[in-house]
Amino acid sequence: MSFWQTPFFALFRLDLYRRAAGEKISKGFFYLVYLSVLMGVFSVMAYNIRAVPEVKDFVEWFKADMPASLVWTPQGLQMPLQAPYAMVHEKYGPLVLFDLQKDETTAAQMKDYPVLVTARKIYLRPVAGSGNIRSYDITAQGLTEDTNQLSSIGPVQITPALVQKTYDSMRPWILLIVFSAVLVIFFVWKVMAALFYSWFALLMNMRRHDKLDYSQLLNISILALTPAIAINLLRLFIPPLEFIPFGFAGSFIVTMGYLFWVLKKTDVRPA
Repeated sequence: MSFWQTPFFALFRLDLYRRAAGEKISKGFFYLVYLSVLMGVFSVMAYNIRAVPEVKDFVEWFKADMPASLVWTPQGLQMPLQAPYAMVHEKYGPLVLFDLQKDETTAAQMKDYPVLVTARKIYLRPVAGSGNIRSYDITAQGLTEDTNQLSSIGPVQITPALVQKTYDSMRPWILLIVFSAVLVIFFVWKVMAALFYSWFALLMNMRRHDKLDYSQLLNISILALTPAIAINLLRLFIPPLEFIPFGFAGSFIVTMGYLFWVLKKTDVRPA
């Protein structure tokens, strides 16, 4: 059995936990890094399976519903239609309001729209119903200090083809961000979880005849996280399983069960 097969055999091989107790703690943390990489890869796969179709549909809707003849110039946006133009999604409701006649706006004037676009600024309301809004200058002066660089570009026609090209160029970066974010967050989260469960392992260790030191218990705790992680992965890829309650309580019960099983079965009673 190789190190790379550890997540599978950690589900049922008691001898693997015995061996983990004899390893250096650095190997336990390396195992967490390995799990984090796997989780990053699986998250990218899940994103492609579950989120990408939704994102593609959203991009298609945006291309079909966006204002016609929308043009960016160094001075801001222009479009022939002077009246406000609203983009309302059939599933997500009001999303974007174009009102190029406005210079400034308030949260009340944005109504139910999380995004309002004026000729010179984009206003965002991060939380629905909140009075807090953020504004971003979209003129050449607001986008860069080197205004000559953008001024030399001239007017840019914002077309459905440009929207599609922008999305296609962003896709690899989105996947990289998903992978990197999951890797870092998962690793930190599981380090904290291993430390949390190691305290329960210490309590269980008090009832053992063959006492283990803390580093051994921490390695066992790290390995015992695997079954709950596997269950959560199954729930990620099999949507019907999401309706079965699990969460922290389920993870706690499964991990504590494995800790109890391992520490009891690996105890060596005196002759």
